[in-house]
Amino acid sequence: RRAGVVFAAMRDKDIDGIVRVLAGGMEIASVHVCTLDQPRAAEAAELARIWAAHGCCSVNTAKSLDDALEAAVHAAGRDGVVLGCGSLFLVGPFRRWFESRATEILLE
Repeated sequence: RRAGVVFAAMRDKDIDGIVRVLAGGMEIASVHVCTLDQPRAAEAAELARIWAAHGCCSVNTAKSLDDALEAAVHAAGRDGVVLGCGSLFLVGPFRRWFESRATEILLE
């Protein structure tokens, strides 16, 4: 299955190490990075640079987590999956976004 990845992380984490494992471990349709609204958040441009350095050719910088999720769902396609990873700060907003859009996504 194709994966649309939404990725955000805190700048004090081993982002390069995290991306190395993810980039080598699955078929990725596209990566959508964003800067979380947290004081320690890594900038989306830096996250995109790291993903590109690990050979991911489809890396997109989103203005917000909502934009990143929307793009990842579209890129993964009907039979794909969307994976949110990098920071636990993604979990709550990620879940709320999918809960609020579940019916709409299923009908697309």
